Amino acid sequence: MFVDEFEVVIRIYDIGECGSTSLFDTKSYDLVPLEGSGRPTAEEIVEIFRWAAGLELSRSVGNWKVIARRVADGTAEEISRILRLPVENLTLVREQELICKGLLSEFEPITYKSY
Repeated sequence: MFVDEFEVVIRIYDIGECGSTSLFDTKSYDLVPLEGSGRPTAEEIVEIFRWAAGLELSRSVGNWKVIARRVADGTAEEISRILRLPVENLTLVREQELICKGLLSEFEPITYKSY
């Protein structure tokens, strides 16, 4: 589960026999507040997680991970406490690392010829 300020994205991956992963399903939930209502609370975010985790396709998920970006530290800590899961606060450096890993995994291995 990826929490990004006003959006929650849940991505479910299939893990192959050799450890390779492929995206099985993804859902995105918009949390843009009504006028004056402020940022989403930890309870609102957890409610989306609980709803999505109860769906048929989510029942076989054995390992949930929660990543937060642009979420107040107190909100991330509350999500972690309620779900009893660690929440990784996504820093810019970690975000760049994950983007690079994702890009590299999308391309075939590059081989170089020696001259």
